[in-house]
Amino acid sequence: MINATPARLTGAGVRLGVTMALPLLPGVLVFGMSFGTVAQQTGLSLVEAVLMSALVFAGASQLAALSAWQTPWTPLGAATVVLLVFVVNSRLILMGAALHPWMSHLPWHKSYPLLAVTTDSSWVTLFRAEAEHGRRDVGILAGTALCLWTVWTLSAIPGWWFGAIVTDPKRFALDLVVLVFFAAMLVPIWKGARKARPWAVAGVVALAVHLLVPGPFHVLAGTLAGALAGALFDD
Repeated sequence: MINATPARLTGAGVRLGVTMALPLLPGVLVFGMSFGTVAQQTGLSLVEAVLMSALVFAGASQLAALSAWQTPWTPLGAATVVLLVFVVNSRLILMGAALHPWMSHLPWHKSYPLLAVTTDSSWVTLFRAEAEHGRRDVGILAGTALCLWTVWTLSAIPGWWFGAIVTDPKRFALDLVVLVFFAAMLVPIWKGARKARPWAVAGVVALAVHLLVPGPFHVLAGTLAGALAGALFDD
């Protein structure tokens, strides 16, 4: 049952959020550097890579966008990337709805910036703090998000320079960074073969579309197929 009591926003909550974010920072650092490397190999300048991390602040969506990056751009290509990022980030719609009881009493100049920097990690941390510490404090979300945003944005810099130094990314398997990262993300959420059926559907559809249709449409097709399969197979 969702507690409908409005949450506070305090300095103590911000400090607790920073503390709870510390164990997450090594993973965010490596992930952010991976994005910087892939961004450089895709053709983005250092400024563009850092601005993308700072303004978009959505790791999975940023990598998904790079997987469909085009030079030069076409209207269809741009629309594909926009739709792809929307599909990947659509989970934030439900996450935002869950935050409504917490933030409905806050003025827009506080609630909207917090929603803009909400990620999976900060969202989970907020609700974990309520469960483990009994704290209903939106400052926890702010502290966690501030910590993650800072490390995520800055980590793109060494990652980009590393990508610039390496002349042959395939020699060091850097072309597999995105694939390896998303594969690693599946490990902690593995709940048996039955629950993994949507993953298999997404993989088969993506592979089939990749073989039959040129361009980045296999990413979008796999995402949509996996989402629909998850809805159909939901127990």
